Formats: sequence, structure tokens, C-alpha cells
Amino acid sequence: MNKNLLLLVLVLIGFNISAQDKKTETITAPAEAAPAAAPKKKISTSGSNTNPWEIGISGGLNYVWGDVSSRVKLDLNNSTFGIHIRKALSNNFSWRWQYNCGIATMADFRPHYTAVVNGLSTNPNNNVWFVSSQMYSHSLSWDQVLTVGNSGMKKMSPKWTLDLFAGPAIFLYQTNLDRQNDATGQQYNWNQLLQVYNSGLGQSPNNFTGDQRAKRLVAEAMDNIMDGKYEPNSAANNGGKSTIGGYAIVPAAAFGASVNRKLTNRFSASLEHRIFYVFDDYLDGERFANNFQTSPSYSQMNDMVHQTTVKLNYNLGKGTAAPLYWRNSNEELQKKLAEMNPRKEINAAFADDDGDGVPNILDQEPSSREGCPVDTKGVMLDSDKDGLIDCDDKEPYSPAGYPVDNQGVAKVPPPACCADITKAAATQVKSAKPAGDCSEVTLPSVTFEKDKYGLNSNSAVSLQSIGEKMQKCPDMKLVVNGINDRNNKNGKYNEQLSYNRAMEVANYLEERFGLSRDRFIVRYNLEGTGDADADRAVMFRNAQEGESGANNPPSPHPGLKAGQK
Repeated sequence: MNKNLLLLVLVLIGFNISAQDKKTETITAPAEAAPAAAPKKKISTSGSNTNPWEIGISGGLNYVWGDVSSRVKLDLNNSTFGIHIRKALSNNFSWRWQYNCGIATMADFRPHYTAVVNGLSTNPNNNVWFVSSQMYSHSLSWDQVLTVGNSGMKKMSPKWTLDLFAGPAIFLYQTNLDRQNDATGQQYNWNQLLQVYNSGLGQSPNNFTGDQRAKRLVAEAMDNIMDGKYEPNSAANNGGKSTIGGYAIVPAAAFGASVNRKLTNRFSASLEHRIFYVFDDYLDGERFANNFQTSPSYSQMNDMVHQTTVKLNYNLGKGTAAPLYWRNSNEELQKKLAEMNPRKEINAAFADDDGDGVPNILDQEPSSREGCPVDTKGVMLDSDKDGLIDCDDKEPYSPAGYPVDNQGVAKVPPPACCADITKAAATQVKSAKPAGDCSEVTLPSVTFEKDKYGLNSNSAVSLQSIGEKMQKCPDMKLVVNGINDRNNKNGKYNEQLSYNRAMEVANYLEERFGLSRDRFIVRYNLEGTGDADADRAVMFRNAQEGESGANNPPSPHPGLKAGQK
């Protein structure tokens, strides 16, 4: 049987090794002091295993927790030995195949009243016997391991970690009983042990209070009376389960924890406690939970196996890198932070090669001409959209809809000749309106930076043209629309910010150009389009005839601070 089990373990190990990830990892090293556009160097780790497999051996204490107490001693009769192979899936998760063989010795110093012991009658011993058993086992577990204690920003190379694990297992066991004297071939005189127990208890046999003195006397008597030799295959295996070489095969669940100490990148040591919950109740050779003479009862739970072991672990591979669970997940981040030059990074972030006030990282036109006004993206302005930037445009706010010459001046046709020029002039003076149609005034919008409502130099240029037109057109009434930024999901904040922007523009036009406040209709929280630049804006239009609205509306959310000036 042992050969078959060893062959199974070797096959499983070989299968998992063949599935090892063969990808070669690369470690990105920071570029030396070189131009920003220079490619970063890459150091190849080909030929070294950056996440090696781990193998290990273990040995320690093995005992059963069931209906019969374990006689736990630090000897080979309560020992276990094992081997394992482990592979990290990440810094915190790994899986492990664990094989253990073990032996556990048990004895109950109370009498058991069961008339038949695995086919052997206890008569004429008053149907009484004392359980003394020994279990041999083999187990194969597939552990899912969670590693903690290897993360943080202080220690990049942890020395101590804690593993928590759980997983399915296959458990094979054979339990033998010491129920007869090998020299005579006869069953022990259980009545002799019963008399020892009763004399130590000092009460009737049915009063089982767990008296320690009685148990101690029985333990001494069992060592003197019983020969300590266990008959092979003498215990039941819970109804006759499938067997291999006399070993019952049952499923189990394994779980536990271990404290680990890193010795070198190759070696580590662990102190582990493993528990098997075995789906069987005959590991200790008995299934009765009490020792009542008249009504013995079956146990209501299965037996469990405990293993406390010391492990020595070794990392395979040619390289010196430790498995991922011995490495901090923040290691690469810490290295990059340590290699950073803060002053250099700040200078690079705020560099503005063309001096237009927009950093290179945000500048969509990094080589704009010196002195030319630009928008928030660093693109030179063309306020009237006539194809000439404002720097080259002699009329940067030419009226829309007219062709322009090569200097950006609109070619506006003269008005139709009137029969009575004098009368026309008198009419113009009477109406106090300037020449031209004020309803066709170009009204550029004003854009703002994110979370800002203060006006900048670009805004001032746009508002200059609007203010001058309103001075020339005294009947002109302006609707000021604060747009709602759809990219901001905070409704109250967004509404207040659009209000702040609209009021800032109206106040500026009123104070800068001496315009009457009743020439404005101020509105806010108008639905935007989703475009970041268009939504962070105030737009204008001529008021329609008879249109009315508040020129100085109250704040929608008094006390709410939305944006900065």
C-alpha cells in the first residue's frame, strides 16, 4: 500500500510541476538622467526563477480527538512526518500539496459496556472492556493558503509571516486494538481493570463522574496488565468503507495555520498546526460516546486529527528570488519612490516650453507663438472663428456670416441706399441706435477652469467685445446662461457653481462698462452637453422681445462653497 500511495504523490507532484508558468518576468529600472523622451531600460531576468516552487519536509506530534482519549507523548507512537510542494499565485495566495503519514496511540481509562467488540464477545467479563487503540494514517491535502504579514510600506523584505489554510483531503487509516494477550491468545481480564476503576472511584459503577484518581489507577494497571501489542485490522472502519491494503479511504477537510520565519532566500522554517475533520467516527477504534452500562450511545460527531509540526522549506530554481509570499506587494512601488527625484518630477510636471501659461503635459499646441492668447488647452485663440488667430487678426471679433480679407476684416456690404439720406440720418438720431443691426452681435462664450468661477485674461477679452457692443446698442438686453457641468455628479455643488459663474460675468459687465443691471437676465444650472470645456462655461444670447427674468437672482444654496475664484 505504501508504495502505491507514494506513487500517487509523485504523479501529482510531477503533474503540477509541468503546469508551472514559464513566462519570463521583467523588472523595469528607472532611466538615468536623460531626456524625458528617452526609453526606459529593462533588465531581463531570463535564466532566474522570479517565483520559484517550494518543497519541504515536516515532522512533529500527531493525535486523535474522538471518543477515546489520546495518550499524547513525545515519541514515535504519536508522531507524523510529511512532505509538500507549494506554488505562489500572488503575494497573498498560494496552493500546496501536503502528504503526511502518522501514528497515534489512544486509551480510555473508563470501562465501556458493549457486549460485542468488533465481532469478539466480551463475556464472561460483564460485557465490559477498556479501549486501547493505535491508528496508522496517510493523508493527501490540497491547501489553499492565505499569507498575511508581508504587506506594508516599512519592511520591504518580511522575515515573519502568518499562513492560514484550508482545503479538501483524502484520509487513509487503519486502527488496531490491544484486546488480547499475544502470549496466551486470550482476551484480557477486563473485570480486573473494572475492579481497579471502581476501587479508585469509591462509588457504584454507574456513577461516572470522571474521577481523576480512578483513571490514574486504571492507566497504571493497563500498563502492567496489557502487553501494548495491537492486533492488525482489529477495529471496525465505520461500516466497512473501501480499503487499500487494509486502510479505509475516507474524505476529510484540512485547515489550520502556521507561523513562518525566513532564514535565507532559499530556506525558511515554519511551526504549523493542522486539523483534519475526517468524515468517519472509528479512527480511535470506538464509536460509543459514553460508558453507561445499561444504555451506551453512539457519538454524535466524527473524529478529528491534530498535527503540530515543524517544517523546513526550500525554494527551487537557479535564481536567488524568493517566492511571492516572501515578498512585499509594495516592493516595486517603494523602489520607484526611492529612486524619484522630487524636484525633477515637479519641474517636469510644470514645464511650459512655449511660455503660454499651460504646462506641457496639458498643452495641445506646445509651440504656440510668444505673446499670443491661448485657450485652456494651449491652442492659440481664434475668437471669431474666421481662420486667423487673434494675433494676426486686425478684427478678432468680426461679425459672423461675412467673408473676411487676408487680415481678418469682415467684408460687410454697405446698407441699401435710401431716397432721403437726411431723413434716414434724422431717424437714426431720433432712435438713438448706432448704424448696423444690433440683433446680429457676435456673443462669444466665456470658459472657466475646473472648479473655478474667477475670470482670466481670455475671459476679459471676450467680455470686452460684449460690453462695447452693449454700450453701442442701448436697447440690447442680454441673457447670461450658467451651464451645468455634467461631468460633476454632485447636483447641489454643480448648481451653485453655475450660479457663481453667471453672477461673476454679470457683475463684471455691470461694473466694468457701467451697464444697467436691468439689461441682464441671469440664469444658471442649464443642462450641459458632457463636453468638459463647453460645460465649464457661461454662454450669452440676445433676449427675445418681451422676455423677462431675474437680473440678480438669490443663491440656490446659501452657505455652500462651490469652486474657487
